[in-house]
Amino acid sequence: GVIELLAVAATIRFADRIGSTRSALGGTAILVAAAMLLAFGSTHLAIGVGALSFLLAGHEFALVSTKPLLAAASPGEPGVGIGLGFAAAAAARSIAVLVGTIAFQSGGMTLAATLSGGLGLLALSLFGFAHHSNTANLLL
Repeated sequence: GVIELLAVAATIRFADRIGSTRSALGGTAILVAAAMLLAFGSTHLAIGVGALSFLLAGHEFALVSTKPLLAAASPGEPGVGIGLGFAAAAAARSIAVLVGTIAFQSGGMTLAATLSGGLGLLALSLFGFAHHSNTANLLL
């Protein structure tokens, strides 16, 4: 809860200054870096808790930063863009709970965090592709 509030406060403070796109990418990059640190440092309590805290903060910062981007993805109907984006996020979280549980049971935190970081890298790649080729609407 505290990490979530701090990440939202940071989004409020910085997203308009640096832009929603940079905020979303920055939050996702923080998530990826923290996931990799968690994958290899989870056996040490301080490193694991710190990495998990940054992972959650990066996730929340990126998620809140995407709202204006989602609204802009559906010109004239911003609610549609936001709704479709959050529906996709809910579906992804539902799948992630199942896959993450299996990964954790199979390979512990190392596998689960590596998978999380890898999916974060995929998200960064897809976002970069969509942003640079103006195909963001195709991804919604």
